[in-house]
Amino acid sequence: MKIGFGAEREEIAPMQPLELKEKVKENIRRNKLIDPGALVIVSVSGGPDSLCLLHLLSQLREELHFAIHVFHLDHLTRDGESTQDARYVKSVAENWNLPVTMIEADIAEISKRERRSFQSVAREIRRNHLLQLADSLGASRIATGHQADDQVETFLFRLLRGSGPKGLGGMNYREGKLIKPLLNVWRREIENYCQAAGLSPRMDWTNREMKYERNRIRNQLIPYLEREFSPALRDIVFRTAEILRDEEEVMDSLAEELFQNLAVVREESVQFYVKELARQPRALVRRILRRGIQRVKGELLDVDFLPLEEVAQALEADESFHILMEGGLEVYREYDRIVATKRSVSGESDLRERELPLEGELDIPEAGLVLKTREMDYNRESPIPQGNTVWMDLDKIVPPLKVRGWRGGDRFIPLGMKKIKKLQDFFVDSKVPRRARKRVPIVEDFHKIVWVAGLRMDQRVRIDGDTKRVLEIELRRVG
Repeated sequence: MKIGFGAEREEIAPMQPLELKEKVKENIRRNKLIDPGALVIVSVSGGPDSLCLLHLLSQLREELHFAIHVFHLDHLTRDGESTQDARYVKSVAENWNLPVTMIEADIAEISKRERRSFQSVAREIRRNHLLQLADSLGASRIATGHQADDQVETFLFRLLRGSGPKGLGGMNYREGKLIKPLLNVWRREIENYCQAAGLSPRMDWTNREMKYERNRIRNQLIPYLEREFSPALRDIVFRTAEILRDEEEVMDSLAEELFQNLAVVREESVQFYVKELARQPRALVRRILRRGIQRVKGELLDVDFLPLEEVAQALEADESFHILMEGGLEVYREYDRIVATKRSVSGESDLRERELPLEGELDIPEAGLVLKTREMDYNRESPIPQGNTVWMDLDKIVPPLKVRGWRGGDRFIPLGMKKIKKLQDFFVDSKVPRRARKRVPIVEDFHKIVWVAGLRMDQRVRIDGDTKRVLEIELRRVG
């Protein structure tokens, strides 16, 4: 039956398998979710939603002419219960004569190591495995069991986190290879279907743990709002999300055209020139930035409205900014550019500390650089090298020499100056890009920095009239 949008929400009558089958078939047809001859990977957890989806698609595959491959990710959690879920999904697939791929991943350990939420890590790993499996099998679609209650919960979850219209629009029936044939089917309908079809889904007790915000929205906030404000809350929110998605499609089309004209796409970053981006209305700036983040990250999960709004406001005020975002991203202004890139997880520098011999070579593979050194007598008639090769007075160096990355608080006396200068300020004055600073080798002896490699030597190791022997250091890029 059709759910109304009036003040009172009708109780959903038990739906017979044939009724829901026709509803999902219509979703597939209307939204062009599955083409004839397609291979569809179905992500199955063993719970009611995904088991219902798998059962429905298995009933429709001959009529609509497509094939199915089952996928399951075992999170290795819940004291072994997740492994029992995996066995159950495998047995269901085998009983229904469906091929299946089973993957294991210690999500708890990965989330702890990367200091990210369990749900975010699980979602990313599942998505990556699904896309890799689709590529290896030549599958054109990946079906998930997201349904109408998930859409309502997503709307409220993102509303509370400060998402804009794009985020509040929620999920689409189809996003690339990902499809959601149950998106307009309510949880109660799915439960009724499972019962009528004789299915016995696995139940995950962690769905009721109140430490997770989405569970609190599902089990506390929504029932409270329905009880105290509107019994039709879910229908109203679902309809609002649909309206927002429709209107966003128009804005997205315009934003995509502007992105193609304004963005400079690099291997690990997306950049925009400040003047060009600042000419656009704030609403379009946010959407253009979202596209840049999506290119860098590969998705838009965990990207909220407020950081994008902060960037847009700083752009209008012609101010500098550096924003760390969830999901390992950073967005910052660097002189005349705005850069969106993946955040380094190694702290202030990407370079580990190494000892530099006075004669020989030192590889710095993480920066793609080599330092070559040699001791030599000083010939006053020889021209002093420039650029990436320097001569230092060997008697002014206190071994051992070491090479490392930039650290907060580093200071040196740039060649030609008399006063100590913060390396941070030197980088700014020299217009060294923020990301590049992390890969500048810092050469130091026992007491002091002697060379900011490729940029400036320290005044205290300069050659003068008393110099007898020099240390030559050459910086070369490799690869």
